Amino acid sequence: METKVTFDGTGVSLETSTGRGTVAWRDVNRIFVYKWDLFAFDLICMRIEAGDNSMNLDEDAEGWLELVEGLPEYLKECVPFAEWFENVAFPAFETNLFVIYERRE
Repeated sequence: METKVTFDGTGVSLETSTGRGTVAWRDVNRIFVYKWDLFAFDLICMRIEAGDNSMNLDEDAEGWLELVEGLPEYLKECVPFAEWFENVAFPAFETNLFVIYERRE
């Protein structure tokens, strides 16, 4: 089964061959994106942290582009995709970790 990410006004869900997990927007503390070096190519990944709950997904997930473009609609302080993509994608084969959202208390 292919990994699939879906989201709506309440939160984001990730469905994989091993199960399904959901994180509510109100619980999200931090989101960061980074690049994973797979030797022949790189894979852009995202980690969504919500207390003891976290979600890891990557650009191969169905619904990825819709999620990264839609995040600022649900998390107002989230850095828009167009502003972080190049910082993560280049230079090649570097991790390039970039925090795109951090809840302010």
